Amino acid sequence: MKLLQPNLQLVLTFLAVWSFPVQAIGQTTKHIPPPTAALDETFSVITAMVELASGKVVLLDRTERRIVVADFDTQRITEPIRNGSGPNEVAYATRLVATPGGGAAVADAENERLLLLDGAGTPSGFWQTGTDDALIRSTMRLSGHPGQARTVVLERTDRSGVSIFRWDPTSANLTPLHRRASRQTPPVGTAGGPAVGRASDRIVSPFPTLPDLWMADTAGWTFVVQLAPYRAIVIAPDGRTVEGPIQTARPYRIDDATKRATTAELAIQRAGQMNASTAFEWPDILPPFHTDRFPALFIATDGTLWVRRTTPATEPPRFDVFDRTGNLKGIVRLPHGYRLAALGRRHVYLVSRDSDGSETVHRAPFSF
Repeated sequence: MKLLQPNLQLVLTFLAVWSFPVQAIGQTTKHIPPPTAALDETFSVITAMVELASGKVVLLDRTERRIVVADFDTQRITEPIRNGSGPNEVAYATRLVATPGGGAAVADAENERLLLLDGAGTPSGFWQTGTDDALIRSTMRLSGHPGQARTVVLERTDRSGVSIFRWDPTSANLTPLHRRASRQTPPVGTAGGPAVGRASDRIVSPFPTLPDLWMADTAGWTFVVQLAPYRAIVIAPDGRTVEGPIQTARPYRIDDATKRATTAELAIQRAGQMNASTAFEWPDILPPFHTDRFPALFIATDGTLWVRRTTPATEPPRFDVFDRTGNLKGIVRLPHGYRLAALGRRHVYLVSRDSDGSETVHRAPFSF
């Protein structure tokens, strides 16, 4: 069933959250334990992952242009979606999101559609978006049978900023949820960052300024992470908006170890955009957030929002956890050497990068 998209200029982007590290006085800090399982098969760069109702995971490797369903218990790897434009095919996968009932949807920019997977990882239909720039920014809510969308949270970008809407494709009604002024610095040059001091494609900032981030869950709750001041704004399914308290912040100074770690991460994220002559103009203070290709926001099964924070290289990766009232519920620390890929019902999924450049997916038990 083809559903026509309203005449809006929409963008699908991977944005970064910018803010300063919170002084978590009185906040509970949980540490994710070392992984207890890993997939035998390795990948190039994993950019998205979703846990399915069956306990399997579906992951997107945009470098290899692969969409894989994996079973940690049996180590079985399948590729139910191939490259192409036919049934159960994706020409250019740009995003992978969870859907109600424990399924997933793959955003296909070239074929202008979302390909749906059920809870076992089997293709179960598609949802036509209409135009290649009209893909869902975060996630959608589906009714009982595949391809029939109930409500969708999407964004529209113009020169003055970004607006977030809830769209009902049946009635074509658009309900405004949030508006934010644009603060994004356009990328310049080969490194994908703004030029510093002169019009150059060699001297760039490693931390381009980005606007607020947002994410919607499959139950209809929308989170907006405001950057200045740093806080979480929560929009309930009925449209009620709650602004969480402003979080007290302190800056981190950039040291040489953090510069090396940041450069290595950017080389992965901006593959093909950096070269040996690329030079960075480093600020004195570490920006609160920076990410290009890897997600900065995750929504857990308990309805909390996890926000990826920027930390010095000497500290383990950190996430701030906000509840549906916009309050900072606690902090989660990852083991050193891992990045977060997905949150499941009883596990978290982590990715490590080997010295040869390959990536391994791990599973660690975690209680929310």
